[in-house]
Amino acid sequence: MRNIEIDEEVYKELKKRAIPFEDKTPNDVLRKLLGITNKTSINDNVSDRSCSRLTNMLIHEKNNNRSHDDYVRKMINIKGYGEAHRNEKSGVEESYTGKTPVSFTFLMETFTIRKWKELLLKLCEILYDKHGNEFVGIALSINPRGNRPYFTKTKEEMESAAVKRGSPKGFWPLQVKNANIYAETKLGANRIIRVCRELLSRLGYDDSELLIKTTG
Repeated sequence: MRNIEIDEEVYKELKKRAIPFEDKTPNDVLRKLLGITNKTSINDNVSDRSCSRLTNMLIHEKNNNRSHDDYVRKMINIKGYGEAHRNEKSGVEESYTGKTPVSFTFLMETFTIRKWKELLLKLCEILYDKHGNEFVGIALSINPRGNRPYFTKTKEEMESAAVKRGSPKGFWPLQVKNANIYAETKLGANRIIRVCRELLSRLGYDDSELLIKTTG
């Protein structure tokens, strides 16, 4: 059993969300909030994805000098949590413009990167290894506005699309490792993040399972 620290306000909020005769401890409430539905003993294995979500978020808090209490606050929507993926005041996604990527964490594994295109290509490589042709089909189905494909089966397809929209030099396709698919890498940071999150969402992952560390 792991111990985490939460303040009195968070503890009271957890008590409010507890269902009488069903939730016996704060841990029971947290399990429901995290989507861990299978009730197991402490020593049994629980859902890998649910566990990775919790672990990744706790890693994120540590990397950003925040406490376990901050994560629990965010999860149950108590005000006072610092900036994470979204700006709480405006309700919009965090902008990565002008920021340099340092690393990203996905499914409890951290990868060092120096450029945004490395995030896209590495994540695609991981997703292809795990999902194979399902990933390929989903990637090819993502159709952005302006007829600019993010993924194609060949370089020529991407070049042809660039010529049609009047920007023959406005593309930079690179092959996803081990896969017969090419990714457009001449994209801004925010667009790459959106593409990554779209891929994850369609494959059933939660936003919190992709954590990005930046400088700048």
